[in-house]
Amino acid sequence: MISLNCGKNKLTCLPNNLFNLTDLNCENNNLTCLPNNLFNLTFLNCENNNLIYLPDNLYNLTTLIYSNNINMSSIPNNL
Repeated sequence: MISLNCGKNKLTCLPNNLFNLTDLNCENNNLTCLPNNLFNLTFLNCENNNLIYLPDNLYNLTTLIYSNNINMSSIPNNL
């Protein structure tokens, strides 16, 4: 398991080299999007950001927390 907890910062973006992550907590930031290579994620908490969309290749995701992203109109069909 490879985890990253970067919650409660003022991040506006995340680096693209996070493809090995299994758990990501990025709550309470100013993110507008997430990297497209989060293939191995099983847990994602991205609540309280400014996300517009989620990547559509989160195939292994089992837990998703995404509330309070007012600009997000929908989540991918496969989630």
